[in-house]
Amino acid sequence: MIDFNLILSRVTIRDVLADAGHYPTRKRIACPIHDGNNRTAFSFTDSTFVCFSCGAKGGLLDLVEYLYHYSRQEALHHLCRMAGIPFDEKESDSQPRSRFG
Repeated sequence: MIDFNLILSRVTIRDVLADAGHYPTRKRIACPIHDGNNRTAFSFTDSTFVCFSCGAKGGLLDLVEYLYHYSRQEALHHLCRMAGIPFDEKESDSQPRSRFG
């Protein structure tokens, strides 16, 4: 089973945003999910986000799914790659261990 807490210790929402070409200087930005223009609609912490305009919310996996239009497994693979964690296809069938997954 993939230890999602290890991913959380190595990758933040800010890292995922930067990986997708968004470089926030604050913790509130225009929503990168729906390309909003309200510069404070998207709020995030290291491990969670919410958009007060489109209603999108979640954790790291959710954000990767939204930004890249990935399946859950593809998003997990992407985060493992970002965190430098080997990704085993067999292990990815099980859910990550964390409430932020």
